[in-house]
Amino acid sequence: MAIFRELPRGMTFIELVLVIAIMGIALCLTLPSFTRGQQSMQAAQLADELVTFLATAQRLADERHQDLLIKKHMTGSQDEDWQLQLTTKSSLLSPALLVLEGEGFSDIDIALRYTQQQILLDGFRHKLSNGHIKIIDSEGVERLRVVTSYSSGRIRVCAQAGAGHVYPSC
Repeated sequence: MAIFRELPRGMTFIELVLVIAIMGIALCLTLPSFTRGQQSMQAAQLADELVTFLATAQRLADERHQDLLIKKHMTGSQDEDWQLQLTTKSSLLSPALLVLEGEGFSDIDIALRYTQQQILLDGFRHKLSNGHIKIIDSEGVERLRVVTSYSSGRIRVCAQAGAGHVYPSC
């Protein structure tokens, strides 16, 4: 009596196509979440950069005993082609003392909400203008705000309610 063993079967072409299709659908469902997470991380990184930039500008104004201005300049045709420049208030044509480039933050833009769209740093009182800088993602949603206060000279970061950041709500 001959005993025949069945050999284990491999995957058929249909099974392989089905597995690849399911993986593709799962990837398509998680991609928007990944993109939002990446933009959220970029917004938080930009907020930290802005706080450092403003604190350094505040220190420079204090050291020089001179009023300084921060203005946003567009350097190209796209929204991420911006830079913040710190200049002296008396001579706006002088070279920038400090620059923060926006090109490292793709899909993130900023909007200055200050009088005349510029931040004034008082070099004698160690204070900044009242206002805030909005950090906006590619969909036009405000992610974070960097808020400055003249009375306290304080710089803080806050998030919109439900934005999912570790920062306190605005």
